[in-house]
Amino acid sequence: MEACVFRGPGRVTVESRPVPSSGPSEIVLRMKAAGVCHSDIRVYKGEKPARLGVIPGHEIMGTVAALGEGVGGPSLGQRVAVCPIIACGSCYYCLRGLRNRCLRRVTLGYEEDGGLAEYALIPAPVVALGHVFPVPEGLPPLLWPR
Repeated sequence: MEACVFRGPGRVTVESRPVPSSGPSEIVLRMKAAGVCHSDIRVYKGEKPARLGVIPGHEIMGTVAALGEGVGGPSLGQRVAVCPIIACGSCYYCLRGLRNRCLRRVTLGYEEDGGLAEYALIPAPVVALGHVFPVPEGLPPLLWPR
């Protein structure tokens, strides 16, 4: 598959990567849309950290291409959106429902591969946290005119 890869501030490449396969409790999405927000621009400029070699893209939507053993909820071919945060669940912020502020959080597109690729692996912790949401059939992947 083709993927956008962050190689360092000011340097993004398009590379061939293997199509991910789903392990237990994981989901593979065939990507349909990915947003680029100001946080992504800050990473590109070197103002916010991201792992070198990571596939960016944390605002993502796609169709379920593969389900790992034990995944309940989404079905093959279903359109879903993903909240990209893996939170610890036990810190001050998590206990108050503020997972986006978790000091130990891991985020798809920064620390783990995201969705600026043909396929994206949604790790088990994202699935277990309930961060995979169905997208209504009538809603287009892009909400602005082409």
